[in-house]
Amino acid sequence: MFARWGGRCAYCDDVATEIDHVIAISLGGADAPHNVVPACGTCNRSKGAKTLADWASEF
Repeated sequence: MFARWGGRCAYCDDVATEIDHVIAISLGGADAPHNVVPACGTCNRSKGAKTLADWASEF
């Protein structure tokens, strides 16, 4: 997965060091390849368990 994204964060294009569940497991998201993307630590912590829409509304 990291290679597919070129080692970059799916959200900000910084260096990815973590895996983020696009739909958090706590919100019913799957722990499966279709629901994970590489993320930098800053984006991953900032997004947390929020939906993409909720997280994006903070910007």
